[in-house]
Amino acid sequence: MMNYSIDRVITCSYYLFLLIFLSNTMQQESKRIDPNELATGTGVLGRMADVLAQDGRLVGSFSVSKFQVALAGNPAISGSATIVNTDGVPELFISDEIKDNFESLHNVTEYDSGFFAETWSSNIKLSVDSNELLRNEYKKINTTTTFPLTGLGKQLKTVTQLIGTRDARGVDTDMFYVEIGGFDTHASVEENLENRFIEVESALAAFKDELIHEDLWNNVTTIQVSDFARTLIPNSGEGTDHAWGGNYMMFGGSVKGKQVKGTFPNDFTIDGPQILKRGRIIPTTPWDACFKTIATWLGVRNRDIPYVCPNCASFEPEMMFDANDLFHGIEPEPPTMMPTDSPSLHPSKSSQPTSKDDTKSPSSLPSQSPSLSPSSLPSQSPSLSPSKVPSDSPSEVLSNVPSHLPTNLPSSDPTKWKCKSNDQCKDDNPCTKNLCKKGKCKTKTKKGCCNVHLDCDDGKDCTIDVCNSKNKCVNTSTCNDFNFCTKDSCNKKGCQFKQKNNCTCILIGEEGCRKSKDCCTKKCKNGTCVKKKT
Repeated sequence: MMNYSIDRVITCSYYLFLLIFLSNTMQQESKRIDPNELATGTGVLGRMADVLAQDGRLVGSFSVSKFQVALAGNPAISGSATIVNTDGVPELFISDEIKDNFESLHNVTEYDSGFFAETWSSNIKLSVDSNELLRNEYKKINTTTTFPLTGLGKQLKTVTQLIGTRDARGVDTDMFYVEIGGFDTHASVEENLENRFIEVESALAAFKDELIHEDLWNNVTTIQVSDFARTLIPNSGEGTDHAWGGNYMMFGGSVKGKQVKGTFPNDFTIDGPQILKRGRIIPTTPWDACFKTIATWLGVRNRDIPYVCPNCASFEPEMMFDANDLFHGIEPEPPTMMPTDSPSLHPSKSSQPTSKDDTKSPSSLPSQSPSLSPSSLPSQSPSLSPSKVPSDSPSEVLSNVPSHLPTNLPSSDPTKWKCKSNDQCKDDNPCTKNLCKKGKCKTKTKKGCCNVHLDCDDGKDCTIDVCNSKNKCVNTSTCNDFNFCTKDSCNKKGCQFKQKNNCTCILIGEEGCRKSKDCCTKKCKNGTCVKKKT
């Protein structure tokens, strides 16, 4: 895990700040990919699900065996991940006595029933119904490939069966998390590692064969991650200890395989620029580079990458990967400039309308701009902007904007309609307050409110602009050179690092300091901060 590019000189201020030698810390960091906690409580896959859901995709998330923060997003946007057993979807046990009284226990008892009680009842009924539906659909799916009866083999078989239920679940995108342990080889590394490799190889081979049989190989990408690598120099127990940078893999039908990305160390001695004591290697490639390309392959727009990978801006462009170098079939994302004759599922690549001729039937969805020529039949829904050409018959739905030209037939008089309550004036915009006053709808814009991430753009390239779940803008600076003798700031010109007067930090020792407070974070005495080797 890296939160910006690093070398031996500046290891002290950063190196142990993230507690990189602790398994539990680094396992969490490798799933979150958010070292500065700009999206607290979320994981990188969960944030991908958030932005895809906001773009209209139907996303499912599954963790096999237990909760994983990697899949955690904003539950109000993409929902919560479903946890299943290693062997599949478990049957929910409810005693006969509870079954007989389940509906009566969780129905709406009174008009003013408590909110928390009703929420609890609603959620538990939804969970029971969802479990039953998923279990029934899961049992219908059979695999043609024989999966090994290992932990990883069972998990990947469950994943393939869950993929088979996608139509019944009504989703177009799924995310899955599986896990295998046993790599903490402080002793007998050769024997343990050989057994783990056999388990991984056999499970992945079966997984690939089943995806190919189901014609899904090109639609699935798998990435393998780990908390950290191991020391190149063994310990006295014929094992290895916790290290840092390592090798990881990604594969799938759309992946351009047989490539090694990143920078391979050219000097493995203690004098090597990327080598620390006992063969611990400082990484040269951030996880952000991998997940950024996966997000692009999934269809995440460039404007949403800062939310998915909030730390991308901390790295030089050459440290990141181009999605076209890693994947086949990456398509650009040009906007649709003009409406088509019928609503499309994806934007066209042309900036011109498909046809200038009249459509034969009305569109089922409103267009975003007026038609070039009138249609022969009225539209089923009003357009978002007024037509410049009169229709032959009145619209069945009142528009919010007057027509440029009169219609041939009179429409119903909108001036006679009067609102009676605030609910009749709602526009489903969280940033507006809609009131009904004297029969007319009045709209006020809430100050400081945002609806999408673009609302929060502050015009600075060195900030990450996010609209959070409370519809408030959060603009976080990415400027941090990890030099305690500079004052870091961001303006429209970019990152600014102003040197503090009479401040110089000198770090002593091969591995730097044990605690960040030792690294000149409080003050500099006589222009120098010197700490003894620990």
